[in-house]
Amino acid sequence: PRDWSSDVCSSDLRMRQVLVNRTDKQAYLRGDGTVQLQDLMDVFGRLKEAGVEKIGVVAQERRAQ
Repeated sequence: PRDWSSDVCSSDLRMRQVLVNRTDKQAYLRGDGTVQLQDLMDVFGRLKEAGVEKIGVVAQERRAQ
């Protein structure tokens, strides 16, 4: 599994910088099929800590079978 810790630390700081002057504190996430649920929940928690008030998840369209 990939270690996301360095990506997340830099993302925390960047998210705080982006949100500081925004009144709309929302974020939308889109991942691929390799993202583990626990990793996603960790990102949700970090976004909330950074000041994000609403988090949305963008789903991929279902492929025709």
